[in-house]
Amino acid sequence: MKGNTSWDQMSDIQRRAIFEAGLTLHALQITEHQISFCLTWVFPKDAKMRLRELFAADPKHQKLTLGQLIAELRKRAEIADDFDELFADFINKRNRFVHKLFAEDQYQLQSDAGAERAIEFMLPLQQLAVAVQDTFHGHLVSWGQNSEDRDLKAVSEHLVQTHPRLRRIADEGRFKNHIRRSR
Repeated sequence: MKGNTSWDQMSDIQRRAIFEAGLTLHALQITEHQISFCLTWVFPKDAKMRLRELFAADPKHQKLTLGQLIAELRKRAEIADDFDELFADFINKRNRFVHKLFAEDQYQLQSDAGAERAIEFMLPLQQLAVAVQDTFHGHLVSWGQNSEDRDLKAVSEHLVQTHPRLRRIADEGRFKNHIRRSR
């Protein structure tokens, strides 16, 4: 993978690491979209809270921003105690993946060992992203289903009925592991 190494010259584990990096990036983008949508539409009262502040902040500011977001969520919903830790873990691992993972010596993809360690980092991050997605999806489902706007309620119900993942989240209440019920 040095310089202009072609796909054909990579080992299977190096190619898999690149594939997993794409899947991880996709999972992070979906998660960020869900969080952004919730911050804009479901929890619009805090106009200062923006996704870029949460992800781009220095660690001290990021902790403050994360704390503010969790506090705003708690004002509007019952959130399980472990969500703070789960969400902070997601933010930290997301930022490491996006900003520096492949620059760290032990995760460089030029070696099979580095590629394997990178995969070992990315697979749990993908699962963590899905857990965070489901949490915010749960808020979106609850928000739409409990809306006084008939059109929004109808669209929400239609989406839940036609999209298997949303239906599963609503039916099984997966998100309730982190967000139990709106107050």
